[in-house]
Amino acid sequence: MASGAHVLLSTSAAGVRTLVLNTPRTLNSMTPDVGGAFKAAVVAANRDMSVRALVVTGAGPAFSSGGNLGFLKQRIDGDPRESAAQLVEFYSRFLVVRKSRVPVVAAINGTAFGAGICLALACDYRICESSAKLSFNFARLGIHSGMAGSYYLPKLVRPDIATRLLLTGEVLTGRQAYDLGIVSEVADGVDSVKERAGQLAAQIASNPPEIVQAMLRTLRRQQDVGLNEALYHEGDCQAKHFRLPYIAKNIDDFERRPRKVE
Repeated sequence: MASGAHVLLSTSAAGVRTLVLNTPRTLNSMTPDVGGAFKAAVVAANRDMSVRALVVTGAGPAFSSGGNLGFLKQRIDGDPRESAAQLVEFYSRFLVVRKSRVPVVAAINGTAFGAGICLALACDYRICESSAKLSFNFARLGIHSGMAGSYYLPKLVRPDIATRLLLTGEVLTGRQAYDLGIVSEVADGVDSVKERAGQLAAQIASNPPEIVQAMLRTLRRQQDVGLNEALYHEGDCQAKHFRLPYIAKNIDDFERRPRKVE
């Protein structure tokens, strides 16, 4: 497996390239640098005509714990307009999966919170470890949802369920997320999740690429109507909420919580 600073890469004989978010000591939290490496990996995969499908997963016990708290704290004293633009650009580094020439399968191997679960929603298919913990925890942190979470979640679940999950920050297991329709499949154990993701991606990769990619473009064209507007709205809301008096304390409280690192 070839390695970069923040993303590990491997490619199977079937043309499936696996991208592993590789900052396990922060539970694969999302920073601009991680986003830059991720975007570069997706772009490189799409330029390689031998690649026919992508799998995205995480190193260690987490898929991704979401936006890095240090990065979020830097937004507190920033100009809201500048922060909004920076946030949208930050989202775009990960949401490049929506522009992928080939389908993207998320192998949710563990914890997926905040922007982390939103990245999974942006993938074309989601396979999740049955006991993994998932949460749209933005409200608990004290900021508006971002990374297109408020856009994609209501497309997968009933509007009232999306409302409940976004406004409470409720923590779900992978099994519960499957029952609600948030993830496509569940499997018991991390190895089973990654194996199943590889199998599905290889099955897709075995079909004529011209047909797969044309149908993928058609599906996303329908799915992503209004996406850009939603991203700018989320960025504006988040930037304004970083000015609220309690946000610094909330982030500090989250930072002090123990993290499981393996």
